[in-house]
Amino acid sequence: MGFYDELESGVRKWVKILRQYGLNTECSCHHEGYIQCQSIDIVTEVDRIQNALNGAGLQDYTIIVTYTKIGESYFQSLEVRSKAFKI
Repeated sequence: MGFYDELESGVRKWVKILRQYGLNTECSCHHEGYIQCQSIDIVTEVDRIQNALNGAGLQDYTIIVTYTKIGESYFQSLEVRSKAFKI
C-alpha cells in the first residue's frame, strides 16, 4: 500500500496532481473538501495550483492564503477548497 492509497478517495487524485506540480501538501480532508499546502513563495505556488487544477480540468475551486506571525516566526500556507474533493 502506497502513500496515495492512505488518502481519502475524494482528495487522492488532487493531492497527487498538486504534488506532481511540486507543491508540498500537508493536510487534506474529503469530508470538508480541502487540501492544505505549505508555502514558501505564495505567488509562484498559487500559479502552480492554478496550472495544476486547470490542467486537470477542475472548474470550480477557491485558494485561501494564510500568513501567520508568531513571535519572530512567520508561517505561510495555502488551502485549496473544492466541492470536487468531497466525492
